[in-house]
Amino acid sequence: MPSRRLQIDLTLPFWERGQHLQTSLTGGSLGIQGPSGSGKTSILRCLAGFPSLAEGRVIHDGNSWFDSLRKVYLPPERRSVGFVPQDNLLFPHLTVAEHLKCGKGAREDLIDRWRDILQLGAVWDRSIGSLSGGEKKRVAIGRVAVSPARVLLFDEPFAGVDWDHREHLMVAFRELMADRDLITVIVSHDPRELEILCDEVMKFPLEAGGMVDA
Repeated sequence: MPSRRLQIDLTLPFWERGQHLQTSLTGGSLGIQGPSGSGKTSILRCLAGFPSLAEGRVIHDGNSWFDSLRKVYLPPERRSVGFVPQDNLLFPHLTVAEHLKCGKGAREDLIDRWRDILQLGAVWDRSIGSLSGGEKKRVAIGRVAVSPARVLLFDEPFAGVDWDHREHLMVAFRELMADRDLITVIVSHDPRELEILCDEVMKFPLEAGGMVDA
């Protein structure tokens, strides 16, 4: 599979002068850790194509997704990206099965696999409105896991999932990301999650001039 590259050079107006996130990802998982209000979610929203305060550039495989100076803004549907925000963005009138099957380009070969990995078989035909918070989170993860997206973004992906389920899901999650040669960016307050899931971790707030490795 050909190599892919996600180039990020971003700053936020509330960061101190000289602070910016500058990195180039060709695969694997990048973790972002930091306190509330440090800009983690703002960076994810910019990468996903949603309104954000970020300034700078985002380039994927030579294609400009975002360039604040040149007024370039590619909408989410034109980016090869899957995004799981903290509120999951699920539809209460749809069943679990419909969420995994109805996404644009959902891969049939992955639906059954992720139904089992995420232990969704028992709730497969239930509506989203009848699920617990942890079950909803697993559905949101499954929806992007079966998509054809080449870049996956997760904002606190295992919040609300008990640790016994979380550890199992994280191991399976990392294996699948490696199998599909994806670029993944994960925000979490939990350093244990990032240690399991990520190849590299940044801590916000950043030092002037760039990033700080954990």
